[in-house]
Amino acid sequence: MDKLPIIKKIASIAINSPDSVAIEGVESSLSYKDLVVLIEQYSEYIAQSESNSFSIDLDNGPEWAVLDLALLNTNKVNIPIPKFFSSSQVQHLLSDGGVQIVFTNTPNKFNGTIDRSFDLCGQKIYQVSLKNNLAKYPIDTIKVTYTSGTTGEPKGVCLDSLAMTNTVNSVIQRSGVNSFDRHFSALPMTTLLENIAGLYATLTCGATAIIHPQESIGISGATGIDPCKFIQSMDKSCPTTTILIPQMLDVMVSMVEINKEYLNSMKFIAVGGAPISEQILIKAKTIGLRVFEGYGLSEATSVVTVNGPELNKIGTVGKPLDHIDIKIADDGEIFVRGSIFKGYLKEGLSLVDKDGYLPTGDIGFIDKDGFLIIQGRKKNIFITSFGRNVSPEWVECELTAQAGILQVAVFGESRPWNSAIILSSPGADIEKAVQQANKSLPDYAKISSWILTDEPFSLLNNQLTGTARLKRDVIESYYKKDIEDIYKSEKEVVQ
Repeated sequence: MDKLPIIKKIASIAINSPDSVAIEGVESSLSYKDLVVLIEQYSEYIAQSESNSFSIDLDNGPEWAVLDLALLNTNKVNIPIPKFFSSSQVQHLLSDGGVQIVFTNTPNKFNGTIDRSFDLCGQKIYQVSLKNNLAKYPIDTIKVTYTSGTTGEPKGVCLDSLAMTNTVNSVIQRSGVNSFDRHFSALPMTTLLENIAGLYATLTCGATAIIHPQESIGISGATGIDPCKFIQSMDKSCPTTTILIPQMLDVMVSMVEINKEYLNSMKFIAVGGAPISEQILIKAKTIGLRVFEGYGLSEATSVVTVNGPELNKIGTVGKPLDHIDIKIADDGEIFVRGSIFKGYLKEGLSLVDKDGYLPTGDIGFIDKDGFLIIQGRKKNIFITSFGRNVSPEWVECELTAQAGILQVAVFGESRPWNSAIILSSPGADIEKAVQQANKSLPDYAKISSWILTDEPFSLLNNQLTGTARLKRDVIESYYKKDIEDIYKSEKEVVQ
């Protein structure tokens, strides 16, 4: 069968550097020669199947990578199952995506038939066949990634090989990653960002992908982090690159501040997925961490802009990748063209305009040097009773940059002042932290009142998405009475 560009590149590396380590797992490692042999072996097996849609339901590890690459090599549709999805979200993914076969190590949680099992990279994998009708995918679809989103059921984002290849090539060029690098997978492999900018970018330039199960590196679910275990397991692997979400970067900065010997091998730390405070980035730079903020969305094959060693400007999310075009609408909304998805499963490409640009739902602007600055989500902007527009992400970044504030959600629609729901660390002086954050904000954006909560925003309580974005409607609904009481009591005091 004809190999796709990503697979061709991996095969070429296997010829020139057969003994170089491609994937380093906990129980097993694979050289490039070993990896190509396994890709070919499982490609032949998958190609013989009459089924056309497959899901991988496994934790991070070499076995996940082998099956993913084998599916990529066969042109079968691959629909990975995020480990942090709820059971109802998984069921929606399976039925909506028309998944016919699942590769899993926990077959009993699927209502299907176990056809066979095999040992791969030290793990016992089961093939479970499901009785689903095959979905109608846009032409050339090779991967469908389901994003948890902020509201409603997950949507299937359909991608083709060309879009993924273009993104991989541009990421390699911007980051400067090469065959001497060691990439540590901190995010789940089911996250499109880790899958493409982590696994594919690493392997197509001959570097080593360090892929360990999430729990073994101190990660539970999508938001639980054991700081010591996380940093120590990463440091022990001597990586040079990694991709993080903001909460992981916060942990990293805190741990390196305590022990300056941690992560001296790092040369490229990408961070994205949610807004991040400029103060955290400055602090990271001060302690020697080379952090580069980026921006993207699944519909644009994950990465749209990113800073790099040669093009870096703190306070921005970088310049567009080489294959990406960006335009800003009159209302500030960001439109993207280049490596755009094939459409949502069952919905098509109705959002793309006549010139091929996709509205992102984010607002921002391009500065005089060509760097993109994100101001927030268009739908999240609220208008105070004094008619001022406020982007809550902006205020939240200033708050979480303060000592003691772990998480925060800001509200103020049609209100005379803004309030916040805050998760604090034990013993934190929140009054002082809020006042410090307010110093950098104009009057209309300052926080005048807040509610402390002991419960984090998380996937478990449905207040956070899998990419660490706040589900604002859910949070506001849950704390509705507390918020109303704040404004009521403050109003009574004023009167």
